[in-house]
Amino acid sequence: MQKNTAGKWVVFAWTTADNLPKTGDAAQITANIRIDGAAANAVDDTNPTELEDGYYVFDITATEANGDSLVLCPASSTSGVQVIGVPGAVWTRPPNFAAQSIDANGRVDVIKVAGTTQTAGDIPAELAKVPKSDGTATWNATALASLQQEATDALNAYDPPTKAELDAAQASVTLANGAHGGAAATLTLGGAGGLTATHTGNTTGTVAGVTPATAADVLAQVQSALDEAFTDATSLTANGLKERLRRVLWLLQNKMTIVDATGAVTVYKDDSTTPGLSGGTVQDDSTTTTRTRSA
Repeated sequence: MQKNTAGKWVVFAWTTADNLPKTGDAAQITANIRIDGAAANAVDDTNPTELEDGYYVFDITATEANGDSLVLCPASSTSGVQVIGVPGAVWTRPPNFAAQSIDANGRVDVIKVAGTTQTAGDIPAELAKVPKSDGTATWNATALASLQQEATDALNAYDPPTKAELDAAQASVTLANGAHGGAAATLTLGGAGGLTATHTGNTTGTVAGVTPATAADVLAQVQSALDEAFTDATSLTANGLKERLRRVLWLLQNKMTIVDATGAVTVYKDDSTTPGLSGGTVQDDSTTTTRTRSA
């Protein structure tokens, strides 16, 4: 039976007392059909048509056949009569299954393609239009011309940037770490206008064509660094030049106290309140006066 296609379903009836075929019972026989295991539905053909020797046939509508699996459950209202489907269940075949054509050699004969009736040689003629470049056949002239035209149109539509547009777009170039090709690679930058760049990090190897800073430039940078103001609150590198200078200034110009009993020395910061140096002492043994180191 084909799916979603009207068909017929044969059933067989017999008497349970003697197991002989039951004839003349069509008006008492009905059936339910189950589509894909769903609930039972009474067959639209209320009673089957009798064939012979206990066989009867139901007309099945396309709607009743619209499922992948069908189960027919016939029954007779006559006492002592049993009815079964022949067969009792079926798996439907795809629609138009019977429309397939197979020739004497077992090959499928394609009658229609997408609804269009085919004549001898239609398919080979269509295949000949497919572009080929497998080394054994040349390109079809029509297909080749179409491909060439597509390439031409693409090239004509391409609008490459001008030099001015490239210069404007690449006014600044940033290279990520390793983007130049690795440690062994050579990176060349330059042009008529030279190269202006800001560099952070370390540069190793040989850098050619770079103008070194003059002595005056270096002196100016050092002078600028020395001229920077710093106070007691400024964070300075321990034992660095500026930190040592600050200690010297405390000793030279700031408030200092000496405890008579112990000789403990305290040197204050610029605010004359916060100790800057302490731990040192001034000791006098009537011969030599000694000042110890402060921290």
